[in-house]
Amino acid sequence: MVRNVIQKLVEVEKQARRMVQDAQVEADGLQSGAQWQAQERAAQAREAARIEAERLLETAVREAQRTKQERVARAAAEMQTEICLDDAVAQRIVEAVVRAVSACS
Repeated sequence: MVRNVIQKLVEVEKQARRMVQDAQVEADGLQSGAQWQAQERAAQAREAARIEAERLLETAVREAQRTKQERVARAAAEMQTEICLDDAVAQRIVEAVVRAVSACS
């Protein structure tokens, strides 16, 4: 009888060890799965951030190009206005010289 009780205790102890080992294996598997999921989510987040950064960069480049074109157009218009003014001033000078020469004659 005592032998049966000891044998039962040994069997229960073995079963408890197996349960602990099984639980450890399951916990390790869950931890590995969680780590894999975390790495996967981190990779997805990095990819989303990279895509967003590229989109923002492309938008900034387009805006800079548009601004540059506007500035070049304004500068060209200003230069054209100055050239026209210079022609007008030159014409007045020619006319003044002609008047002065005519007055002297």
